[in-house]
Amino acid sequence: MSRYLIALMLPVLLALACAAHAADKTPLIDKIPVDNDLKAANNATAAQFPAQQEAMLQDLNAYLKGKYQVVDKRFYAFQLKGFLIKDEINDFIVDKLKGESVSDDVTPEYSSVTIWKAGNEYFAFVQAGALPDGNGLYGYFELKKD
Repeated sequence: MSRYLIALMLPVLLALACAAHAADKTPLIDKIPVDNDLKAANNATAAQFPAQQEAMLQDLNAYLKGKYQVVDKRFYAFQLKGFLIKDEINDFIVDKLKGESVSDDVTPEYSSVTIWKAGNEYFAFVQAGALPDGNGLYGYFELKKD
């Protein structure tokens, strides 16, 4: 009797699990962890540098060469420790979201541009050099593949 009950319940449980997963409409950019230090210092400091944010966005668009479109963005300013932040993001996307790195480059404009794919969504992390106050500027970008 218990095997029969399990056989009946298994498809129902699988359907509920799939529905719950499909119902998660949270954009990828909002799933990506933000380093606790970035959260503490973040947007107020980054907001002081709108020209650098705009330059980062323009340079990223040039780097993407029309392959992707930026659909959302977040900027953070904090001490230069981007490699630790990038490792945290990579671990989250690869381990938790079962995603993969699409590209990881050093560019003349930035010390790092990394793009990941998780499901049908794309995310870029851009690390800039020092701002006038000595902090680094970090950009989180939700991308759409063209």
